[in-house]
Amino acid sequence: MTLPLELLTFKGSLQNDETFLQWETANETNTSHFAVERSVDGRSFDGIGSVPANGNSTANKYSFADNEVNNLSSTVVYYRLKMMDADGKYTYSNIVTIYLADITGRIVLSPNPAKHETKVMITSSLNGKAKWKLTDNSGRVVMQDVIQLNRGNNNFVINLNSLSGGLYYLNISGAGIDQNMKLQKL
Repeated sequence: MTLPLELLTFKGSLQNDETFLQWETANETNTSHFAVERSVDGRSFDGIGSVPANGNSTANKYSFADNEVNNLSSTVVYYRLKMMDADGKYTYSNIVTIYLADITGRIVLSPNPAKHETKVMITSSLNGKAKWKLTDNSGRVVMQDVIQLNRGNNNFVINLNSLSGGLYYLNISGAGIDQNMKLQKL
């Protein structure tokens, strides 16, 4: 089925840890809206937002920002548009592929500050072993371990109950990662 509009371009890019999608249309007639859909496998898509169409016009530019892309357990994300008309008919756009390699090696601590434990989320571009260590303000190592990282998102929990309140420094090195982060224990 074809809708009464021409999709001239549909593209996306990674900007400031979010996906920025842009598209241009021509000759819109009776167009209702664009449902933005996302997938991590390229087959199963979920709606993540909607952009109203200008309806009846000759040339339009649209955009949509996906700021949840960092929370996905994938290194590749796929997007498509479900172009809807006012009668409920629709057609799909081409698929845009975004590679998240630009944000691999990223480490997130949640919660931080933390009272009892913090979850460490690491996006790795490689499989391999990494060493983590937690040091106090005087540089003394108070906890450490070696973890196996797989390509993509990895999670582990650090139990903080044995530590007194204060500022600590988490260092993670190995499997293409070498990062330091501050962690506050309440």
